[in-house]
Amino acid sequence: MADFKRFFSDGGVPINEEDMKAVFKEKVIESGSSISNNSQFSPFWRLISAFVTTPALWLLNTLIASIAPQFYLKTATGSYLDEWAANYNVIRNVGQPTIGQLEFHRLEEEQERVIVAGTAIKTLSINGIVYRVFLIDDLMFEEGVAYKSARVSSVVNDANTNLAAGYFSQIDEPGVFVDHGESWISQIGVSDETDDELRERVRLKFNTLSHYHTDGVYRSIISEFANVSPENVFFQHDAPRGPATANAYVLFPLAVPESSVLQRVNAHIRDEGHHGHGDDVMVFEMPRQSVDVVCSVFIANDVIEFERERIKVEIEQAIRAAFRENAAYTGIALTYPNSRFSFARLSGELIRLFPDLDHIEFENSDIHTEMWVPAVSSVTVNVGV
Repeated sequence: MADFKRFFSDGGVPINEEDMKAVFKEKVIESGSSISNNSQFSPFWRLISAFVTTPALWLLNTLIASIAPQFYLKTATGSYLDEWAANYNVIRNVGQPTIGQLEFHRLEEEQERVIVAGTAIKTLSINGIVYRVFLIDDLMFEEGVAYKSARVSSVVNDANTNLAAGYFSQIDEPGVFVDHGESWISQIGVSDETDDELRERVRLKFNTLSHYHTDGVYRSIISEFANVSPENVFFQHDAPRGPATANAYVLFPLAVPESSVLQRVNAHIRDEGHHGHGDDVMVFEMPRQSVDVVCSVFIANDVIEFERERIKVEIEQAIRAAFRENAAYTGIALTYPNSRFSFARLSGELIRLFPDLDHIEFENSDIHTEMWVPAVSSVTVNVGV
């Protein structure tokens, strides 16, 4: 954070009560007035000094804490940052709910059955959090029909409801089961844009020097249309389709949406005449490579059996969070392309996260990624003794 107190001090502005009193005293003497009783116990001088220095100090502290930061993109916040963004034709993004398609299966199919709009479909508790989506329309099972798909929405603007396959599985309807695959999302859930996220998009606009675009400008275009953070857009520059070509890969934070999302991004880049890296830039989903994770956990001996089972389930979900299947755990390092995923680091993070976890051993070696990220096909957690 910028030191605005030093900014005023270097400019010769007194920044504390003692300095202000000294300046005030100096100005009084310069005006021709004399101070006959300069004692610190003088009621009159203390009163006059307080009348001047108290409001001046309040005004200065307000300038330092609330007003001066709004003059700089790095420190501006709220509506002041919105004004900064408007200077670069950037508007703060309003979030949107997750919308997708779930599969419903009922056991009894002899009669018609209706599951009304607004019915909640939930996840199991993940780190104490239960995520919910809701039926958008009534779901009608005709006589003899056992399987149907239906659209659902998270209602709230939240990126954390973009969960991977199988998470939304709980419904309070007897004899009805819910399932969904990886690409169940048609509209990515997006949280309302924070100040830091908006600030980063404004910075990317600084790259707009002409109609010929650099990585920063393409990153801005792609992140806006794909509803992902700019840091989740990666480039391959070595002419993958021949001279004057480049690829951009989008790393979706959680579940991967339908392919139509990236089709819209590619159409915008193609149809709006964007150029740079040559004339051929295409956008793809970040490739994923499957991995089976196997580990043994050693839980404190004084933990009862029921609690040990709960901790085992929570550890599995935390591991899945590292591989971008849920966002319910903080302090877990995520997978990234062109990097090393360390299971030793993950072990330390899990031990810090679960106080009753004494030790954890992974059978996996560290994963060295290129332009891809690992995705778990299975997680096996064995309880050691």
